[in-house]
Amino acid sequence: SGDFVGVAAKEIEEELGITISRSTLIPLTPVHTHALWKGVYPSCGVCDEFIGYYLVRKKCTPEELRGYEGRLTGNREEGEKITLKMVKLDALPDETPDGKAFVALALYERAKRKGLIPPLD
Repeated sequence: SGDFVGVAAKEIEEELGITISRSTLIPLTPVHTHALWKGVYPSCGVCDEFIGYYLVRKKCTPEELRGYEGRLTGNREEGEKITLKMVKLDALPDETPDGKAFVALALYERAKRKGLIPPLD
């Protein structure tokens, strides 16, 4: 339906159990810089699939963060079985072979450098 922000908020709720407002999602995908881009294309020239990346920031206590570790999540009706693993941001490249995670990290670092990430209240 093109409602990527709504889908991102739904996925965060499904996979983390955190209900967030759509307005708290910060777009990381630089689609506004190029009229033809809809998002990040993981396989340019092969298919038209694209991914929009968003950041949500939420203050958590160390206890809350530890509570996410090992949580079993995902939409069971869709066959998802996800076990959450908490990883420090600078350790992410050592913890996963997932190219989407590397893109997310690069887009996050870009947004930080450009001052596009507002401070937490």
